[in-house]
Amino acid sequence: MIIAVDFEGTLHDGRYPVIGNPLPYAVATMQKIKSRGHSIIITTCRPVRLQNVMIKWLNDNKIPFDCINDNLSHINVKFENPRKTYADVYIDNKNLLGLPAWNLVYDLLDNTPAILSLHRYLPVIVGNNKKSIH
Repeated sequence: MIIAVDFEGTLHDGRYPVIGNPLPYAVATMQKIKSRGHSIIITTCRPVRLQNVMIKWLNDNKIPFDCINDNLSHINVKFENPRKTYADVYIDNKNLLGLPAWNLVYDLLDNTPAILSLHRYLPVIVGNNKKSIH
């Protein structure tokens, strides 16, 4: 599986351009994801001039990754160098329902019953919201 993981606000608690501390369970979860043979793409809006600091932070925190803002080579061949980063799963704090706790992220990726158990959270997430987008 190819997993794209946002950097800012997803892997750390800092506010751009400052890189903060890893979010709880983020490092262990990323290591576990990689150990299961998944590919990891780090996605970021950081300009190239600030990416060296980010790469050092990832390496210092032992967060594995295969590439940054790029596709794996077989995806580039299949889709003739797509501009969008292709992944099977995108982990980002800007998701519609937000970022689950990192220990739940791994369970969701690795365990269908964990996904099915999310139904208990849906009333909390959407149940009392009377506003709609028109």
